Amino acid sequence: MKSVLDITVSAYKNSKDTTPTQINLLAWLQSDKFLPKQEALRAETDPQKRKRKKLQMPMVNPTGTFSKRGNEHLVTFSGLVQVDFDKTQNSHVLDFDELRDSFFKFIPEIAYCGRSISGKGWWVLIPVESPDKYEAHYAFIERYFKKRNLIIDLACRPVSQPRFYSYDPDAYFNHDAKPLRAIYSPNNCSRHKEKGKPEISEGTKPGELYSQSDEFLELLKDHGWTVVAEREHRIDLCRPGSSSSLQNATAYLNTPKRFVVLTDLDSTFKRGTYTPFSVYAILKCGGDYKEAAKLLQAENDFKTVV
Repeated sequence: MKSVLDITVSAYKNSKDTTPTQINLLAWLQSDKFLPKQEALRAETDPQKRKRKKLQMPMVNPTGTFSKRGNEHLVTFSGLVQVDFDKTQNSHVLDFDELRDSFFKFIPEIAYCGRSISGKGWWVLIPVESPDKYEAHYAFIERYFKKRNLIIDLACRPVSQPRFYSYDPDAYFNHDAKPLRAIYSPNNCSRHKEKGKPEISEGTKPGELYSQSDEFLELLKDHGWTVVAEREHRIDLCRPGSSSSLQNATAYLNTPKRFVVLTDLDSTFKRGTYTPFSVYAILKCGGDYKEAAKLLQAENDFKTVV
């Protein structure tokens, strides 16, 4: 089956180029042709010099082909939406650098996830079902991630917005990504989806399944966290080894389930928000998310056999 990324899109020589050439997106994503320039940019410590190097890098527009720069010059829409996550905008997410392995790859609608040109941010590509509803799809995506404590860089929202070359040898590819059906309508503040279908597919991979359960709470207790108060969908906890009963963290059991650490006193978890899978990966595998996914799969296979 052909990859959803195996399509023709527009590319530019640099930030000033307005006359595009047409390239294959999948080949672009897998090419390390400009890797030396990318490494030189990331190694540059002078902000102004780094900016000049960045502006000289090639650019691609994964959303389609264009006759020239500008929304009105769109020739063919690729069916893809690009979403960018800047680290500075998401400084509250302490496991930000692990999001590819702990979160993004468990969303079936994500076709690609890789590092941005800076090497610090993430960018993802999501196929959508209705090209004529690009803005409505994007509005839904923005709200979907915001509910999960992730802020999208809206500079990438315009359909004609190109992005700089960035090669990631560890990028995640999902060639059979499912087109996103959900849209957001600001007129009636409703999300439209096929009856009985989830807005974004519930993942079936180990980490996503684990994040849908309350098992992380028992795991925290096994590692010395104690319950100091219980309310509906909320459990207040005290860190291991504490001589007081003061609250240091809260486990939220409603959707999205999360573990919020309120202090920097614990040696394992710093202040911030963690997904249940992140809790599992940190406590069981020392923060190795790939190993945690393998371990969870093995545990699930064992339960199935039993």
